[in-house]
Amino acid sequence: MKQIVTPFGTFLTGDLVAEAVHRYSLALSWTYECDFVDIPYLDAQDRLRRVQLRVGWLVDLDVVPALSRGAEVVEETTVTDILKQAAWVERHPALRSAPANDLTYGESSV
Repeated sequence: MKQIVTPFGTFLTGDLVAEAVHRYSLALSWTYECDFVDIPYLDAQDRLRRVQLRVGWLVDLDVVPALSRGAEVVEETTVTDILKQAAWVERHPALRSAPANDLTYGESSV
């Protein structure tokens, strides 16, 4: 099991789900883009829930190992879909360009 840690909460999910989310988030960050993913996670009472997380450019998201509290959260369709999206972004390097409003720290547009 792994935890996806964001400023808005920590979400306990399966290894494959967490790794797919992390890969997609990293691929999007290279293209200065964001997206949302819908993933399963276990809440504090070990109930299966869903959450939509923003991933990609300027999103504070970490994936860390977790002590397993029960069965691994496995959702093959979700993992496959997220990995397909990540692979598509990774294959299209033309998307990788600086953001339109990219300013060096301390510069002013005035």
